[in-house]
Amino acid sequence: MIFDFHNDIITHKCSLKNKLDYLHGQMSSGVSVVAALWTSKFALSMESIESLLAPFLQLGRQHKNNLIFSIEDLNIVDASFDDIVNLPFLFYGLTHNRNNIYAGSCMEGNLGLLDNGKSLCKLLLENHKIVDTAHASKQCFYDIIECMQGKNIVCSHTCFEEVHSHARNLDKNQCDLIVKCGGMVGLTLVKDFLGYDDLQSIFVHIDWFVQRYGIDNLCIGTDFFGTTHLRCMQDYQSFKSLRLYLYNNGFDLQSIDKIFFTNLNDYIASHL
Repeated sequence: MIFDFHNDIITHKCSLKNKLDYLHGQMSSGVSVVAALWTSKFALSMESIESLLAPFLQLGRQHKNNLIFSIEDLNIVDASFDDIVNLPFLFYGLTHNRNNIYAGSCMEGNLGLLDNGKSLCKLLLENHKIVDTAHASKQCFYDIIECMQGKNIVCSHTCFEEVHSHARNLDKNQCDLIVKCGGMVGLTLVKDFLGYDDLQSIFVHIDWFVQRYGIDNLCIGTDFFGTTHLRCMQDYQSFKSLRLYLYNNGFDLQSIDKIFFTNLNDYIASHL
């Protein structure tokens, strides 16, 4: 079983039928998904978001808690804070690869959380929502931790700076804080973040985190449909190869299951 912390299928360039068929097929085969609404390429109104999400919400009701929703970049036209908080997302990523009116991106300097972002974070916390720090600048990351009072903090798709240097990767101080907050970190399958396109690179990042923090705060956030797929990890079927690689390199099956499924499943269940 797999629980993917970040999949961009909702805004992928294929038909709605293909998207729904894909998700239904994956969930029927034991894959649970956090499906992200990646808004960076659009200027979406509240009405258009609700219309876009409606068929996915219907599918989610059929599959109970196997389909969860997140938003990546709050690029929403004419939305009040109350409108944003009342959307059917559990996870909120404030920005993407550009700074916006809420927060600074790690790909565009080191701008922190702006006043709008601070007000929104406080409201998200009051409404038991979770802030996803993926794409946040380092200053923004620390501002989010402060605004959220050390609660409801995750990073859905990243790798680790101590293993491979990239602006999108978490450093050890950021990892320390997410673990201290009881949050989850999703290891992503992006070559530029991993360093190389092979199972060894995925293993090294996983092993670095587990050696430092233990097994309980790590999961997988593939970024499928939001990036170029790795040659070694084309789809969820490829996790069989990764499972075997981890097992052959010292991870027991229970630990692998926790990383692939149980950790994120339990975390989400505790916040629904």
